[in-house]
Amino acid sequence: MSTLERCWGWNGEWACENEYPDHMVPRDEFYLERSRRRGLQAMCKLCSKSRERQNNPKRTRLVSIATKSVGGQKIFRALPKYRRREIMKKLWDANKDSEDFVISHKEKLPRIYKEINKNPPREKIIYPKEGYVYIFKNYDMDSIKIGKTDDVGKRLSAAQTWGRYKCLYYKMSEDCKLLEKNVHDVLFHRRVVEEGLGNEHFRVNLEYAKKVIDHEAARIQSEYDRESPRLVQASG
Repeated sequence: MSTLERCWGWNGEWACENEYPDHMVPRDEFYLERSRRRGLQAMCKLCSKSRERQNNPKRTRLVSIATKSVGGQKIFRALPKYRRREIMKKLWDANKDSEDFVISHKEKLPRIYKEINKNPPREKIIYPKEGYVYIFKNYDMDSIKIGKTDDVGKRLSAAQTWGRYKCLYYKMSEDCKLLEKNVHDVLFHRRVVEEGLGNEHFRVNLEYAKKVIDHEAARIQSEYDRESPRLVQASG
């Protein structure tokens, strides 16, 4: 087996091209990936780390501000590399403490399985009735996202791959699917109808949305409380 492998780079760029201009990189400079035929990732470690830096949400936001500051992406990309770095450093120093760059990935958010003392299902398509209805805010939009989940932390991580979302509120429910439906029905007239947004975005005041969720959750809980004695009597 050859000791060299081709690195395919990222988005047409190679972070390794200074050391390996022909893109043939030693095998030990790749991360393992057993699902691939050669057992290695398509890009080398240098390119992989470069991609991670580019996908950092703070850096993505910084690039967006930098391109607008000079008149657009084409103008920004046409600048020398050292000039682009100067612009981004200046913007970072001026904005690093602003809300735009405060994105928490360490906030401890709940999983329903711990609350109900059950193990997660092996097949993730099987969800328990219990769960959470959450409110997420994307700081690039004027709406909030209201949905249901069994794991708020994982749902937030997934949302942050396509937007600067932050969790503002969540409520546990005996029937999160029903709670989500009831909340969506109440807020139907405030739903944001745009291509690609689905049906979970609403243009509504945060405090009002919280009150709607709390009210509907209490109504569902009271119905469960009324049903529980009947079930006990029937079983007895």
